[in-house]
Amino acid sequence: MADFPFSLKLSCQPFHIRRQRMENTHT
Repeated sequence: MADFPFSLKLSCQPFHIRRQRMENTHT
């Protein structure tokens, strides 16, 4: 779960974008 600490660092970026990106990578 290296993406967890990463998302915290990019907390400046919108979370919904991060979530959508995760879903895209999951597909």
